[in-house]
Amino acid sequence: MEARIGNDVQFTVLCDHLNMQTPTGQVHAAGNVSVSGPSVEGICEQLALAWDDDRLNLAGNVRLKCKQDGQDLELAGEQLSVKLAVVETVPPPARDE
Repeated sequence: MEARIGNDVQFTVLCDHLNMQTPTGQVHAAGNVSVSGPSVEGICEQLALAWDDDRLNLAGNVRLKCKQDGQDLELAGEQLSVKLAVVETVPPPARDE
């Protein structure tokens, strides 16, 4: 899944299981979750994104690395909640099998 602001990809989420719910606007990723983007990369066991409060919630052995203003920031813990700007999600392209 890609999370975007306008046409700019903010981060990509890879996982074992992805559940997108509408119209409530929730995305749940579980199992070997990996998050990557131009200024962020991390791993966790579960990720939840809800449009109503624009928060990215990560849980389960969270490890997150961010770059901001030329500084590296590393966060680790069992849970982490990050406030985001307005994000649009795009499902991954269909796989040819």
